[in-house]
Amino acid sequence: AIMDNIDTAKGISDLVPMQDLFNEWHAKNTSDKVRKVMQSKGMSGKPLTTNPPFGYMKNPANKDEWIVDEPAAKIVRKIFDLCVAGLGPTQIAKRLKAAKVLTPTEYWNSIGRKCSKPPAIPYGWVADTVSGILDKQEYCGDTVNFRTYRKSFKMKKKLDKPKDEWKIFQNTHPAIIDRETFELVQELRRHRRRPTKSGIVSMFSGLLYCADCGAKMRYCTTNYFEKRQDHFVCANYRSNTGSCSAHFI
Repeated sequence: AIMDNIDTAKGISDLVPMQDLFNEWHAKNTSDKVRKVMQSKGMSGKPLTTNPPFGYMKNPANKDEWIVDEPAAKIVRKIFDLCVAGLGPTQIAKRLKAAKVLTPTEYWNSIGRKCSKPPAIPYGWVADTVSGILDKQEYCGDTVNFRTYRKSFKMKKKLDKPKDEWKIFQNTHPAIIDRETFELVQELRRHRRRPTKSGIVSMFSGLLYCADCGAKMRYCTTNYFEKRQDHFVCANYRSNTGSCSAHFI
């Protein structure tokens, strides 16, 4: 601090290390108090996030309550519907960009909510944004606290916690997506389907595995094949690693 009147050009006092120690104790003590307050709030079922997810807004009458932001919620429902229809995050992002749908940042700026600067490219949906929306259990009406943590008060970077350490409180706010649709989307994303260059996706894509090496079986088809020529082949064989044989279904 300026009032400590420390000038390194004149040499360092023997008291400086002690001052540093006391200052660090003070910072750690303050951090521990804030952490305990947040822990108590999170265990009570109140959301710990500063800003609600895309599709929700804070209730003007109670900042700890979320209400549905209908224009944004309509986009969220569309994203889930496209996923149920078999599209992946990249394909959904391309659809939204082509339809000139506002990204979350662009939408929040349009309604006057404090946010980061709008992206240089308008309607710039990306797969990560779509994946983040598809992963959020909050859209079922649940509050999910303690997803992340910091190792130390000195660290700014947040680390992800295992899912079994999350605290989930069900039905704390209006749902945008029904629970059955959310579970279906999570199941589909666990068995991702990679479309072929011809745009054809098999109903078995993402579900078949090689009995010998355990790798996924890749669906092979072209517009020049007869239907009976479509087949699945071991991904390890296709990668030319020589770790599996050329058997196919």
